[in-house]
Amino acid sequence: ATTSLAHVRTLAALDIGSGVSKLVVARVDTELWKLHTEAPASLEPERAATAAVSSPQLPGVILHSEEVQLLLAHDLKQQEALAAASAPADAVGLSPEMCGQAEATVGRFLETARSWGATAVRGIATEVFRRASNGPRLLERFRALGAPMSIISQQQEGLLGYLTAREALRCCPGCAVRPPSTPAPELLVWDVGGASFQIVGRLGKGDLQVYEGPLGASIATAMLVQDVQGKDFAHTHSPNPVATHQAKDLVRKVQRALPECPAWLSGALDAAASTTGVQVVGIGGETCVFRIAALALG
Repeated sequence: ATTSLAHVRTLAALDIGSGVSKLVVARVDTELWKLHTEAPASLEPERAATAAVSSPQLPGVILHSEEVQLLLAHDLKQQEALAAASAPADAVGLSPEMCGQAEATVGRFLETARSWGATAVRGIATEVFRRASNGPRLLERFRALGAPMSIISQQQEGLLGYLTAREALRCCPGCAVRPPSTPAPELLVWDVGGASFQIVGRLGKGDLQVYEGPLGASIATAMLVQDVQGKDFAHTHSPNPVATHQAKDLVRKVQRALPECPAWLSGALDAAASTTGVQVVGIGGETCVFRIAALALG
């Protein structure tokens, strides 16, 4: 069906994560809620050249996409370490410096989105904002800038990650395209963030399930520095160099800290190890499980 341009708008989405913040500006058919296939006619030639079709399998125009490292979870763990060293505190917040960086980043994102013609902006925030005592106040500052933000639950975060991985597999140019007669494999999606993780999948024909925990890259780094190396995380910028025995000790500590593995996940892992068509996908940028494995293998 032909899309009426009356329903096509330029929208911007923000994801303020625990380690990385992202901005995407796209042309969206707000009737079908799909990406539109053409850039706006009013777009300057140099900008039109940078607007990218998302994929051959799912055409749609992404006008602008970027991400910025903003180590919110790392900062919160350092603030918790400082609070523990001085006096026990029930609630610890992000530092004023980090709040300022976050506000500046969101402000710049908004300027960029508007420069691309975005008529509406919406954003989500994740684990750090669920934990930090001043998280809700920081979101109010974002809203005052013009960025309505919502804190999503870890369940919602996991399901969004699953949908993202599914679409990436279906649409990315580097992925093999399955013949229409070939059934899609079941997915097991492992999303690692700065302050939490989610593993999402299903066993058989059941509903999607989420296995989650408050262990992300920054939390594991803090465990390594404080609990394994015996250093003050509040004043330690990096755990490197890490000895082999320290890495093994960290693995044991992480395993003890993980929630109990549910039956559905055990079954899915067994299926993934066999030939029953379960595909494991890791997402999370630099902390993605497959990215870490690639680094380890050289």
